[in-house]
Amino acid sequence: MSRKLLEEISRAISFDVSADLQNYPRLIIAFNKIKEELAKPEPEPAAWVNAITGDFTFDNKSRTVSWAPLYTSPLKLEPLSKDEIINLSIKTAKDETGYDIRQEELTESDWFYLIKLVKEIEKAHGIGE
Repeated sequence: MSRKLLEEISRAISFDVSADLQNYPRLIIAFNKIKEELAKPEPEPAAWVNAITGDFTFDNKSRTVSWAPLYTSPLKLEPLSKDEIINLSIKTAKDETGYDIRQEELTESDWFYLIKLVKEIEKAHGIGE
């Protein structure tokens, strides 16, 4: 999530506690998570690339609108949930074979081993450690 979006959400959910007591605990948890994310320092770009010319620079002083930041930190990949694995499997089976498989057609054991395989692949690629 972008910092700008988190700031907008943070402002949007700042509210009068007495106005919405039913959602108060959920909102406080979400608000605290947003505050934690906003407290983290923003990463500094390692370089800049000109979107028009493709030129690179390590100096952002001459940057204009056409310059985009480049970061050294890779994206943090999140593991798939069990439901996402099942839904992707069903979609892939249909896309690849044309067969519209239903979740009930496979046994719990089939799904267990499929999910285990996906989790092992994610782990081997450093996802969700």
